[in-house]
Amino acid sequence: MVSGMATAQITITLHDRQLQEIRALVAAGWKEMLADALCQTGGPLTRNERDWADALLSPRGKRSPRKGKAA
Repeated sequence: MVSGMATAQITITLHDRQLQEIRALVAAGWKEMLADALCQTGGPLTRNERDWADALLSPRGKRSPRKGKAA
C-alpha cells in the first residue's frame, strides 16, 4: 500500500467455491504479469531472487524470520 493512499474496509460474504475461483483468477493474472515483466527485464529469476520474493510475498504467518534482526 502507498503511504497516504485513501482506503476503505468492506466485508463481503462468499461461498467457498466463489472464493476459490477468485483466488485462482488472481493467481493466474499475477503469473501472467510476472512472466511479462520478466520478459521485459531479462528473463527468469535466479534461485536467490525467487527465495527473496517468496519470503517477501508470503502471508505474514508463513514468513521466515529475518536473520540477524532483533525483535
